[in-house]
Amino acid sequence: MNKILTSLALLASTFVQGQTVTTYMGKSGVSPTENILSSATVANATLAFPSKMFKDASGRVWFTEGGGNRLRFIDTFNNVYVRAGSLAGSTGSNDGVGTAATFNNISGVTADNLGNIYVVDGFNHTIRKITPFANVSNAQTVSTFAGDKTNSGFADGTGTVARFNAPLDILADANNNLYVSDHANNRIRKISPSGVVTTLAGSSAEGSDDGIGAAASFHGPGGMCWYNATDLLVTDMQSRKIRKVNILTGSVTTVAGKGGFGTANGDALTEATFIYPCDVAVDDMKNIYVTDVNVIRKIAGSCVTTFAGSSLLGGDTDGVGMNARFNQPDGILYNNNALYVCDRDNQTIRKITIDDMTQALPKAKFDASKKSGTTSDVIALRDSSANAIEWKWTITPNTYMFNGGTSLTSKKPEIMFMANGKYTVSLKVKSSCFGSDSITKLDYVTIGSVGLPSLVSEATVAVYPNPSNGIINIMSSLNEKLEISMYDMHGKLVLATTKSTANQTIDLQTAPKGMYLLMIKGESSSMVKKIMVE
Repeated sequence: MNKILTSLALLASTFVQGQTVTTYMGKSGVSPTENILSSATVANATLAFPSKMFKDASGRVWFTEGGGNRLRFIDTFNNVYVRAGSLAGSTGSNDGVGTAATFNNISGVTADNLGNIYVVDGFNHTIRKITPFANVSNAQTVSTFAGDKTNSGFADGTGTVARFNAPLDILADANNNLYVSDHANNRIRKISPSGVVTTLAGSSAEGSDDGIGAAASFHGPGGMCWYNATDLLVTDMQSRKIRKVNILTGSVTTVAGKGGFGTANGDALTEATFIYPCDVAVDDMKNIYVTDVNVIRKIAGSCVTTFAGSSLLGGDTDGVGMNARFNQPDGILYNNNALYVCDRDNQTIRKITIDDMTQALPKAKFDASKKSGTTSDVIALRDSSANAIEWKWTITPNTYMFNGGTSLTSKKPEIMFMANGKYTVSLKVKSSCFGSDSITKLDYVTIGSVGLPSLVSEATVAVYPNPSNGIINIMSSLNEKLEISMYDMHGKLVLATTKSTANQTIDLQTAPKGMYLLMIKGESSSMVKKIMVE
C-alpha cells in the first residue's frame, strides 16, 4: 500500500501543472436557433453538439456539428462560417451546393492534398466529398464519394457499391488515400483517391486482439489521428483501449488500456483504464491526449494520467487542470501548443493551453559517505537522483558485501569492501514514467594503500579443498598474524577467528550448503575468496 501511495504522489507531483481550460466558442446550454447566420465571430457563434475537428494546410480549423448537421470552419481571424449543411439543422442525405446539402449525424472531417474536404455522414453510412474552399463568397459542392445511403452493412468495392455501418472518423494520408473508422463494422477501411474501398484491419469479430489485417479485432473504433506518417491512432471505444494501426502493413497494436471500466491512471500503459474514449490527438512531443467521459487523459512516456476535468463530475466550469469541468467531450485537436476540445453536450469548443512542463525525466546522481577507507570500514553510497523510484547499483570488483540489510537495489546501500584496491561504482535509476538513466564513476572508492602490494598471494596462503564438505584448511607461509572471517552471501558473519600465525582449520559442516565469502586479513595484506560448501 505504501508503494502505491508513493507512486500516486510521484505522479501527482510530476503532472500537476497550469493547463488552463477556457471556453473558446459557443455558450454552454445554448443551442443555435433555426436559420442561423452563415457567418459569425468566435465570440458570438453558437453550436449544436460539435463533433470532430481538423486543421487544413491554410490554418483553417474545420469542425462538424453532429446535432446541427453542418460543416463549419474558423479562419485565422476568428471568424466562423457555415460551408455545408442546413442552416436550420435539418437532417437528410441530399447532395448539393453549400447549405442545400443535408447530412445525418455528421462527424469526422479531413482534407486531401488537393483541398477536397471529406466528411463522415454517420447515419447515412457514407463518406461525403466537398469541393475545395476558394473564398467565403463561393459555395462548395457536396457529393457522395463512397457508401450507399440507403443500405448500411459491410462490403468492399468502388464508390457507392461499398458499404459502411455507422462510420465515425476519417484521415487522409500524403498520397490522398482516406482511412475510415467503420464503427459498427469493427474495421478500419481504406479508400483510394479513385474511390476504391478496401479493409485495412479488423473483421466482423468484436474484440481487442492485436494482429495484422483481419487477424486483429476492434470493438467500436472511433476517433483517429496521425501518430506519424505511417501509423494512425484510433480509440477502440467499447474495448476501452487506444490502438495503433500501421497503414503499410495493417498491423494493429495496443498503445494503452487493459479494457477494464474506469479512469485509473498508471505507469504501466496496459494497466490504465478508460470509460469510453472518443477521440485522440498527438502533440509535438508525441504525447497523446484522449477525450474520455468528462475528462481529458494524457499518455506520456509510460504513464497514463488525468490531464483535465473529472470523470466523476461533469459541468462547464473553466479552470486549471482537474478543477475544470466538461460534459461528454468528443473531438480533440492539437494546434500551436494548445488543445481544442469539442465539448459536445455543453455545445462549446474548449481551449486548453498547455504550459511548458518539466517532465519527470530521471537523472542519476550519487555520492558516498567517504571515498577512501580500510576493509574494516562501512561506506554508504548515497543516491541523490532526480525523479527516481528504482535503483540498481553495480560495483567492481565484486569483493564487497552489504551491511545493515541493504542490497544492490537499495536507495542508500551500506558497503563493506573486503579487499584493498580501487572500486568503480555505477548507478542506474528508473523513473515512474520516463525510462531510466545511469551514471558510472571510475575508481570512485579507494580501500587500503593502493599502489603497494596488498593482496595475499595464493602461493603464500593456501585454502583447500574448494569445494569443501565443510572442513576448510588454511595454510600460511607468511610470518604475520592472520584474522579470518567467513560471511554468507547476505553479508552475515558466520565465523571469525582471532589473529594467529598458525595454520588453521575451519569447520562449517553444520552450516547450510552454499557459497560463502572467506576474508583473510594480514597485518599489511588481505585476501577474499569464494568458498563452496557442498
